[in-house]
This record gives sequence, C-alpha cells and structure tokens, in this order.
Amino acid sequence: MQSTECHNSHPYLKHLVNMDKLHEGTTIATVQSMKSTLPILQCGNCEPLKASIHGVVMGTAALCAAYNFAAWLTRHQTHLAVNTLLYSALVAWEAIHVKHHVAVHPPRLAIIPDDRVA
Repeated sequence: MQSTECHNSHPYLKHLVNMDKLHEGTTIATVQSMKSTLPILQCGNCEPLKASIHGVVMGTAALCAAYNFAAWLTRHQTHLAVNTLLYSALVAWEAIHVKHHVAVHPPRLAIIPDDRVA
C-alpha cells in the first residue's frame, strides 16, 4: 500500500504517524491490509467454540464484578465501585457476543450416502 493511499483512506492517521515511515520496522495494520486467512475467524465457522470463549470471559467478568461489589460494600473505596461498573459493563458486552455467536446458524452440510461397494 502506498503512503498516499493511506492519506486518502485514513486522513486521521497522518496526524498520528509519519505515513512515509509506515513500512519501516514495525508497521501499523491498516484496515485494507487486515485480511484473515484463519477459517475460524470467518462468520459461521466454530460458532459454538466462539460462544463458549465469550461465555467464559463473561463468567469471569461476572465473578470479578461480584467480588468488587462485595468488597465495596465493606470498604467503600472508590476504585472498587469503578471496578464493579467496568466489570458489569464487560458482562453486558460479552453477553451480546454470546447471543451473536449462538444466533449464527451453521452452514447446512449435505450428507450424501455412499452406497457403492468397493
């Protein structure tokens, strides 16, 4: 990708990085260059696994929210209240992801019987 293309497609980046040095050393992955080849990242593939991972994160965040809330009830420290709110927001965010992955229907596979005898 040429630096002029980056300037045209992402005008806000030119203020953050020197676009002429974009390809030197460690580069920034721009939207156009981020193309996944991993099949698991495609919609419809491994959706139960993706939902399970988000479910584990949601459960962990819920446990952290409950702990911070219980600690806040006894100590009334501001950071515990902030943590409770952040973890609760993460629980809501992950619930949306779980619902999304559960709602995706897997592609229908045709099972073709093989009646041929070798």
